[in-house]
Amino acid sequence: MGNPNEIRIESVASAVEERSVEHSLRLMHPKMSRLHDIHTKCKLAQALKVKNGAVSFLTDEIVNHANTYHQELEANDAELSFLSEEYRQILNDYERLMRESENDPIEDTPLLIVYQRLFVSKWKLDGSNVTQYVPQLRELLTTNYDIDVLLSFFKAPHSFKMKQEQD
Repeated sequence: MGNPNEIRIESVASAVEERSVEHSLRLMHPKMSRLHDIHTKCKLAQALKVKNGAVSFLTDEIVNHANTYHQELEANDAELSFLSEEYRQILNDYERLMRESENDPIEDTPLLIVYQRLFVSKWKLDGSNVTQYVPQLRELLTTNYDIDVLLSFFKAPHSFKMKQEQD
């Protein structure tokens, strides 16, 4: 017997069950998809703001005076007939979309941290350090979110190429 103050440490083998990781990602998918949808619609609504009959794209002036422009749009509803029903609905929901986007911005959502921790922990248990891929994961989640692409990224981040890099 050894000294009673000695501690024996044994190596513990661990294996990550890929189905568990995929299941976790699919559980988080509806929330992330909703956030991404709101974020995309906000950017689209801002781009569709019309002033003096011309489409204005996002500028500081539009951001600072969004309510004024929205009132102008409502006053000139007849001029929006060229827009599809989907785009008119996005414009009608402009204020609600902006509030939701401000309350839960996609870039600052705690959900990103959950994805990041799952990603890093999964690979750490496999014996790999993937912290260099975290910025790519964040970009994928905030700009190009797609559950199938995300699943591919989680399985092999070192061989994953973003769509822009492939073109």
